[in-house]
Amino acid sequence: MIQIENTINHKRFIAVVPNIKNRWFFYQTNLNRGAYHDTDFQRDWDEMGASAFAYLVLWHKKTDDVVNMRAELKNLKAEWIEKNPSRILRSTE
Repeated sequence: MIQIENTINHKRFIAVVPNIKNRWFFYQTNLNRGAYHDTDFQRDWDEMGASAFAYLVLWHKKTDDVVNMRAELKNLKAEWIEKNPSRILRSTE
C-alpha cells in the first residue's frame, strides 16, 4: 500500500499496488503527461508541481504465495484503513 501526499495541502492519495518499486514512476509519468484519471490529483500536480508531493510505502507484505493478488491487495487496504481511518482523504481500489 502506498501513499502520495501533497505536502502543501496534505491531501493524501492511497492505493494498493502489486509492484511498489515501479508504481511511483508510473504515477509521475502519467501526471507529467497530464493523463492521470483523478482530476483533483492531476490539478494539484499541475498547479503545485512534482516537488509538492511525497511518495511513501505505508505497508508492505510479502505476496509471493498469494493466489488471488487482487483480493489480497483489497484485504490489505481494508485492514490498513480500519487501523488508520483518520489518515485517509482519498483512495483508489
